[in-house]
Amino acid sequence: MAKSYHCPNCAANLVFDPDARKMACAFCGTRISPDNVTSHDAVNGFIQGETWDESASCFLCSNCGAKSISDASTVATFCAFCGAPSMSVTTGSGVKPMRLLPFQYGREMAERAFLQWCRKSWFLPNSFTSKKQIEKLTGMYVPFWLFTWPVDVDCSYLDVARKKDTGSVIGGYIQRVRKGRLLWEKIPLDGSSHIRDDLMECIEPYDLKQLIRFDTKYLAGFFAESYDLPAENLLRRGYLRVKDFVRGFCGEGRVNFNDHSTYHLPTAEYVYLPVWFLNYTYRGKTYSFALNGQTGKVAGDQPISRWKLCLFLLAVFVFLMIVVVFLGTRALGGMFL
Repeated sequence: MAKSYHCPNCAANLVFDPDARKMACAFCGTRISPDNVTSHDAVNGFIQGETWDESASCFLCSNCGAKSISDASTVATFCAFCGAPSMSVTTGSGVKPMRLLPFQYGREMAERAFLQWCRKSWFLPNSFTSKKQIEKLTGMYVPFWLFTWPVDVDCSYLDVARKKDTGSVIGGYIQRVRKGRLLWEKIPLDGSSHIRDDLMECIEPYDLKQLIRFDTKYLAGFFAESYDLPAENLLRRGYLRVKDFVRGFCGEGRVNFNDHSTYHLPTAEYVYLPVWFLNYTYRGKTYSFALNGQTGKVAGDQPISRWKLCLFLLAVFVFLMIVVVFLGTRALGGMFL
């Protein structure tokens, strides 16, 4: 089977430049030593790195099955995804990513961002912001596939006619058509079934221009999850997302929008993106907090303390009763004047 070599920056094909003695990308100009290029199947176009060696530790949660990888000096005492304390240790498994984004937010900054986020709610349980709970905030490199998706756009829609329009105008509307080849690059889709997709989308975007070649030294003090969703499993989700991009670009909110575009098969690169996680179980339901480890953007859902809510409603009721009694007393007093 023929082999192809893909550029780690744009996923275009690499060719050997004999003058430079390097693999060169004609699309973005990247030049790479042949020793640093991995051969990939030309059919699937999904780029990932080498397998983990025994220097990495793999922590397996016996409750939810999540796998977290870190350097040998880091110890996991609980699962960052379900909070279970039962973690077994094995050697690294799976494959390494091609590149990663290093954390820009350390623990201190992440804790401050979490507490700032919590201040927006009056009804949080006290234990949600306790020291014991905050200590469970975990820095995790999340497995992502960055899809590059070529689309031959062919869309039509009705638009309000302008004076300069020369086409057929019916009822004040004219049909417009948009065509052309567009390329949506580096669309991030997480490759973990243990992480909520909507949570990951809420903390986008990342500055993917800052991606660097993967090095295990960046794992020191953090964890990294192995992907359990290969790129092939994300094609449907990626297609729907790109389809939304096309609609937004060509005719969001337009009348009688029609999409006849051709969506070609994408390429995808396996990378690690930094996220701070905190999961909290309250009355049998799990609540999640996530912070973009590069930009600091936060997202999540917050539990509501029932007794705090009841106290608040009781206070409001008492206040309203006092107002009613006061107004009633004044009204009665006015009748006898």
